[in-house]
Amino acid sequence: MPMRDKQANHLAMNNRGYEQAGQHPIQFDGPAPDFFEGALLGNGGLGVVVTTRPDAVLLHLGHNNVWDIRIAENHRDEIMTFQEVFERLSVLPDDLTPLTDHPWYQAYCKMAGENYSKAYPKPMPCGTLLLRYDRRMAEVLGHTVHIEDGRCTVDFLFEDRPVVFELFVEGKHDRIWMKTTDAVSGAAVPLFTNIQINSRSRDTSGISPGRSHKGRSRCAVIHTDSA
Repeated sequence: MPMRDKQANHLAMNNRGYEQAGQHPIQFDGPAPDFFEGALLGNGGLGVVVTTRPDAVLLHLGHNNVWDIRIAENHRDEIMTFQEVFERLSVLPDDLTPLTDHPWYQAYCKMAGENYSKAYPKPMPCGTLLLRYDRRMAEVLGHTVHIEDGRCTVDFLFEDRPVVFELFVEGKHDRIWMKTTDAVSGAAVPLFTNIQINSRSRDTSGISPGRSHKGRSRCAVIHTDSA
């Protein structure tokens, strides 16, 4: 029995929450190129956002030891606590629809969002790993986050057969494990044709020029040193 299956069985026997969580996967149909549509993975230190394009899978990386301090701190005395905002909203007219029509609410949202109007800070300060595939041969169908064990699976149609790209972040070490297999037979599949990593990605949907490795790989291991 594979190690992952043994671990899953152990958790299922000793934690009823594992079985319950397995009934509620988070699914997304089709490509998810936007950063906020991506799958969230992590171990409390290393964080990964997995996004998909029609030609590539991107892993946006972050870590608790890496901070982008370029956040503006304007209007510090004007920004309210959540409780203060709720109290202010509670006295607005009941027939106000939508809420954004109120002049105070419009002005407050504009003021509070000013600090985030710059191109920084970046939500993936450690860079982005791009795994490119030939879109003439493969089509991304969607992704699933399995919250019971922290896995993400990305479903593809590759050469007219179902293929699964599976990845997860190791719990005790800052490592990302990945593999691509045939959904029926479990055999390794050479889906990706190009691997590229860049530590200063310009946006959340693409990747700027960086180090590249061409070739076909069925499995990859990434180790991010937190030092």
